[in-house]
Amino acid sequence: MGSIEPYVLGLLAEPGAGGQEWYLHRFPETAAARYSGSPKPDQLEIKETLWSLIAKRLVYLDVPRDGRTQFWALRLTGAGQAAAQDDRFNPIAVDSYVAALRKAEDDLGDLVSLYLRESLECFSACQYLASAVMLGVATEAAFLDMAKSASVWLGPAGKKLEGILADPQKSFNQKVQQTYKRLQSHKQELPHELRGGLEVPQQTVLHLIRVNRNESGHPTGVGMERSDQQNSLRLFPSYCSSVYRLRRFFSGTRGS
Repeated sequence: MGSIEPYVLGLLAEPGAGGQEWYLHRFPETAAARYSGSPKPDQLEIKETLWSLIAKRLVYLDVPRDGRTQFWALRLTGAGQAAAQDDRFNPIAVDSYVAALRKAEDDLGDLVSLYLRESLECFSACQYLASAVMLGVATEAAFLDMAKSASVWLGPAGKKLEGILADPQKSFNQKVQQTYKRLQSHKQELPHELRGGLEVPQQTVLHLIRVNRNESGHPTGVGMERSDQQNSLRLFPSYCSSVYRLRRFFSGTRGS
């Protein structure tokens, strides 16, 4: 079901047949006929997807004053218009998003996938605070995957880092600081194209997602707008790319 939501949104973002409105009573038949993928959805699946998108406040029905059902028009909300512009990593297409990330990062950790999927499910259900918390956990899991590989790559210099990473009494922030501190001193040993993973922009993405997670996961009273969480989910794949490129390098060379 969720896999055709981006298709339906994209179709509604275009003019209807002959430049007309997308009317509810005609849309399922037209949408099913135009679908070029396989397997083709039937009209019932199109209808179910429409009501799912309405429940998520991405689509609404524009009913004329006289109430005639043949003129009930389907329209995208502002959030629906934004969602229709997402392509490869569309947060409302949970399976497609996770599959695309797994294809890009074939060593993506199982814990990262678990919490990322939960974050996407929460986002799709309009539970943005919960989505922010789960994405924060996924972000931490991805970082720890890299940090553990880095501690081995560092050899004898990484022994203390291994202990810090394994210590449940150490905060995640301490683990981040200690990891970057040690990697910075070995930065020149990294290929030039990987050094960006240690730079401020990637650390800023990590910090941003974690701040959202902490504010959402504690009784701060701070809300989470859909657009803010959508932006975090858009940033996550590039963050993962940076982290897992480093991890692959650390796992493939050197050792204690």
